[in-house]
This record gives sequence, C-alpha cells and structure tokens, in this order.
Amino acid sequence: MNFSIKHYLYMMTTVVFLSGCLDTGDTDFEKQVKFEEKLITDHLESNNITATRDNSGMYYQVLEKNTGGTPVEEEDVVSIRYVMKTLGGKFIDSLSMSTEADSAVIFQHVTGAIYPEGINWGVRLMNEGEKFRFYIPSYYGFKNYSYKTLIPSESILVVDVEVVDVLSASDMAAREDQGIKDYIAENELENVKKQSSGVYYQVLEEGSGSVLKAGQSVEVQYKGYFPNGEVFDESKSDTPLSFVVGYNNLIAGFDEGIKLMKKGEKGRIFIPSKHAYNQGTQVIPGLIRKDFLEKYQIRNMPPFQTLIFDVEVTKVN
Repeated sequence: MNFSIKHYLYMMTTVVFLSGCLDTGDTDFEKQVKFEEKLITDHLESNNITATRDNSGMYYQVLEKNTGGTPVEEEDVVSIRYVMKTLGGKFIDSLSMSTEADSAVIFQHVTGAIYPEGINWGVRLMNEGEKFRFYIPSYYGFKNYSYKTLIPSESILVVDVEVVDVLSASDMAAREDQGIKDYIAENELENVKKQSSGVYYQVLEEGSGSVLKAGQSVEVQYKGYFPNGEVFDESKSDTPLSFVVGYNNLIAGFDEGIKLMKKGEKGRIFIPSKHAYNQGTQVIPGLIRKDFLEKYQIRNMPPFQTLIFDVEVTKVN
C-alpha cells in the first residue's frame, strides 16, 4: 500500500478541519476528538508537562535530539524501540531495555504498516538516534479495540519511541537478499539460481517436458515456511492447489517460480518480500498481534518476511 504526499496532506487537512469544527458537536467522532483532546491537555497541565501539538492532533515531547541523524522519509524502513503506557500510567509493553539490534521493531513508513498508527505519524518528525514521547489519541491508537486487562477500549496511549535505524527501501531489499544468500550458505544448498527479479530457485528433483507457461492448468503440492523453519501454509495430500499459471491471485514470486518448473518437478522457491507481502503489518505489543489482526481481518504476515516454498508439480493439463 503506497503512502502518497497527496494522501498525507488530505489526512492532515481533514484532522485540522475536524478539530476546528468540534464546538458544533455534529458527530460522535468530533465529540470523541474533543473529549480526548481535553484529557490529554488536562494531563499535561496537571503534571507540568510542556508538549507540542502536531497538526495530526497528537502531542509530543523531544526527549533526546540528534540533528545529525538520518531523517525518516516516506517509504523508509524504520527500526524502533519503545515503552508503551496508557495516559493514566498503566504499563503495557516495552522494547527499550534491550541493546540487541534484532530486538527492535521494524516497519515501513507508509500508511497501514504499523498499529497503533500514531507511531507511524510520529516517526515522520524524527531522525535516527532520537527519542520522542507521543501522546496518542485512541483514534490513532487502537480505537475501540481492547485486549483482556492489558489494553482498555479507547485508550489514550503514551509511547516513548527511539528511532534505532533508518534504511531506504532499496537498502532493505539488499539486506533481505543477503539473508537469502546466508540461508543458502548455512544450509549448504546446491544449484540455487537467482533470477533477475531477486527470486531464487532450486531444483530438488528434475521434471520432464517443457517449463510451465501462462495459461496452463496445473495442480501442485506445496509447503510454505519462513527461513526459521516455521510453516505458515501447506497443501493437504488429498487437496492439491489447482490454478491457471499466470492468471490467478497468487503472490508474484510464487507465480514466477512455478514458471521455472516442469511436470513432475520438485523445487524450492525463495521469495523476497517485495515479491510476496511487501512490508506486511506490524503490531505492537507483539502479545496482541494475532488477536488484533484476526479481529480486523488483516493478513498475519510479519514485515519484510522472506518466504520459502517447497513445491511439486503433480499435474499439468
């Protein structure tokens, strides 16, 4: 999902417009915005906190500045650590205590890439190495979502965010490609060929005849898994996947790999995220991820996830 400057300006204009219309109380949303605005400003005043109001309706404090750090730009891949609480001080989650690089949360700075969304709005103000505190209204948080006693419905969030790393989309793609190469080397895989697109393919058992072409009806058995070995999808022995090559709503990398195969062939396809589910969806805290995504019917695919498919072409019509 692409995040455009035009869309961003439209969203900002809409929020500012609604904020200016709150006295009319025309809608429930306007009433909610006004109510939460007062809760936040009362909290800031009673605790002698000086914070800046952003045009989005969020408030923020600069905890640590780093003017020399790389600024977060549209479509950049951002790694953060955080501490999340409610406005009332109830602790929800933290990833700020660890110093390990792989403990950071990663997402792309585009619309819909991370929940709560207010974090995505906030990081656009930040540079690498900076720490900000954001006061996030529920409509940029989890809205009316609740999780047990951890997150009450319509919670205003207070989130300390540290931008650990900022990568361009191309840098992230290069890092993911290196990860595939490392996997191949660590597992001593042979005869793995990289395609011009960045998809890798390995013949496990040679098929017969010509390679598959668009328009052919095929049946395949498959197992899809992550490089850590976790299986996320697989066919059943009595229910193969049937489709027409090149004319189905399959992920692009899978379709490309199939076109390298022959009838009866067994192969392994390595698919970088740009040919699968791209930036995926990040949800923090991780504890609520599965429940949150199921409730809002969002595909549960981690950000920038390389996929591996073991495939057998069992039938070609």
